[in-house]
Amino acid sequence: MLVVRPPAEGTAEAGGNIGKILIPLDGSALAASVLPFAADLAKLLGATISLFHAVAEPVALYPGAEAIFDANVQKEVEAGARKHLASAAQRLVEQGVPANFVTNFGNTVDGIVWASEREKADLIVMSTHGRSGIGRLVLGSVADGVVRRACLPVILVRPRDEKEIN
Repeated sequence: MLVVRPPAEGTAEAGGNIGKILIPLDGSALAASVLPFAADLAKLLGATISLFHAVAEPVALYPGAEAIFDANVQKEVEAGARKHLASAAQRLVEQGVPANFVTNFGNTVDGIVWASEREKADLIVMSTHGRSGIGRLVLGSVADGVVRRACLPVILVRPRDEKEIN
């Protein structure tokens, strides 16, 4: 599914070349399932791919409690994310697609929007479970949040079957 919103006031008009594609990854096979499609698209367009991972910040275990923060654990989580992204970027480069990666701490949707602006992305390509109705309401939807907040086109890719994500 391709979603293109009208440009927000004060942003560039839609159109032009797609030179940079942002791909949010979270370490899951589902998120990574978009990489072959995105690599083919990048080759076709002559685009660069920027991979992104939002590293979750510590959260409180219950309302009113303070978040438990362990700097060493946080560093390990970020190092793991960076290692995963570096590996994925290297595989893209080996396929002839220029690629880089970036991480950030915080909310996933906020992070993806931030990364799209930081990387000056022209397009976001991301996976989706394809849930609708009550499934989306109960579970929330990063894809839905990105589509609503990003000021650039978003391609949502839903795996055709389980084989694509395993």
